[in-house]
Amino acid sequence: MTPTPAAARNLLSALDRPTALAENLPREAYTDPEFFRFEMERVFFRNWTYVGAAGEIPDPGDATPVTLCDMPIVLVRQRDGSIKAFHNVCRHRGPILVRAAAKSLSALVCPYHAWSYDLDGALKRTPAYMGSGRNDSGPLDKSCMGLKEIRCDLWRDGVFINLSGDAGCLADVYAPLERRWEHHDLSLLRYGGSQRLRINGNWKLAMENFQEGYHLPMTHPLLNSLSSLENHYSVVEPAYQGQGSHFYDMVQGGHGDLPRFPNLPEYWQHRAEYPAVLPNLMFGMHPDHFLFFGVIPLSPSLTEEVFHFYFIGDEALAEKHATSRARVMSNLNSINAEDVGVVESMQAGRHSPAYVGGPFSPYQEATLHQFQLKIAKMLAQSASGT
Repeated sequence: MTPTPAAARNLLSALDRPTALAENLPREAYTDPEFFRFEMERVFFRNWTYVGAAGEIPDPGDATPVTLCDMPIVLVRQRDGSIKAFHNVCRHRGPILVRAAAKSLSALVCPYHAWSYDLDGALKRTPAYMGSGRNDSGPLDKSCMGLKEIRCDLWRDGVFINLSGDAGCLADVYAPLERRWEHHDLSLLRYGGSQRLRINGNWKLAMENFQEGYHLPMTHPLLNSLSSLENHYSVVEPAYQGQGSHFYDMVQGGHGDLPRFPNLPEYWQHRAEYPAVLPNLMFGMHPDHFLFFGVIPLSPSLTEEVFHFYFIGDEALAEKHATSRARVMSNLNSINAEDVGVVESMQAGRHSPAYVGGPFSPYQEATLHQFQLKIAKMLAQSASGT
């Protein structure tokens, strides 16, 4: 489908109604390259997009590449401890500068002609530019040839970029969650590891699957036996939406010895919540660990999922808790492996003309309705020029 103001308004009209009467986004929203490009420009470029964990690049000179919307980006830890994001291309002929995660770099060096850039993006050396054995740049104004910087900010160790450069304050985006989790001392979060995988599915399907418990009995029978569908509840707020569980058993999960957030009220001792914030970030809040779950769109039918795990306080990173930390990560890996097949099946099904966008369960899928409605509103506002 070719996105137009009229098409965007039609999507919004189908979703801007009570959940029981709303219609899911059509299959083209998950398969069409033109829709994907429109979505990337209007939803991802204009908002704060999650791209990684600061804990992965802890020291000056650490760098990690990220691909977002076919765009190569690199995150670099600066000498002063801050993090900057740059377009990951040499300003001379455009090769990728950083192809894999790197440690303790003193400069970013182009693999083609060895142009080198300081950690802050400034162009430093142009070897042989004016002849063999000469490192001067002649008439080239190096001050105008530094790496193109992208607006970057952090929230609770999460790294976010804003490609358009004109999004509001990042802290304001996450203030509602800070208030919701006021009993959790988020300053105690300690980075504990990451997982990545690619799935043959649209990014929205990955997001939607995480925000409802309706699929638990069929997709996750073991998880459902520990925390059944009946124990789950929906969370729908203007700034986020998702699901939670009133029954989260850390002992049965195999990590009951991990330190927990101190001074939690009784009702939080066995609760877990999984809200999502547009465009691409979901969370797992548990009494003994915290999860950033980001989805990185690569194409209409290919998505990278990134999981960053955090534990509570310095003691949680001690060797005596290594087995429990590993258990938390392996549990999530097992659960997500069950989800991958379902997401990929839904993606395959959306290539059938028989699928035109089904209904929402008014009880189980209010969260999905809100997620899709927010996307439709962004597209319709942008398409109308507002």
